[in-house]
This record gives sequence, structure tokens and C-alpha cells, in this order.
Amino acid sequence: MAEFIYQEPFPVGEDKTKYRLLTKEYVKVVECDGRKILKVDPEGRLQRRVVLPARRPPAEAAQHPR
Repeated sequence: MAEFIYQEPFPVGEDKTKYRLLTKEYVKVVECDGRKILKVDPEGRLQRRVVLPARRPPAEAAQHPR
């Protein structure tokens, strides 16, 4: 059996991800128990705007640039 080696589950480091704003519609920041959280309105169907472009195969994405 392999020896167990502990690793932090979510190491915290500098976030180098490049983000882009998709929309300000259907989302808002609310406070709950003193913490700010992002609330997404299910009617906004934000998932389609976020997930589907990211799931396109690279060849298809190259043929249909945004």
C-alpha cells in the first residue's frame, strides 16, 4: 500500500486567472450573516452563458470566434 501524504485540499495562492464580465443582469451581491455572497436569479439562465461557451470543442471555437 502507498504511504499516505497529506496535502492541503485548496492551497491558497495568487489568482492569475483572467476574468471577463459576461453580464450584470440576473446577479447581485447580498449580505447574509455579515458575509457578502453572490446571488444568481435562476431566470437569468446564466449557466448557458457561462458553461456552453467553455464547453465547445477547440476546433468549433476557432471556427466561430466571439
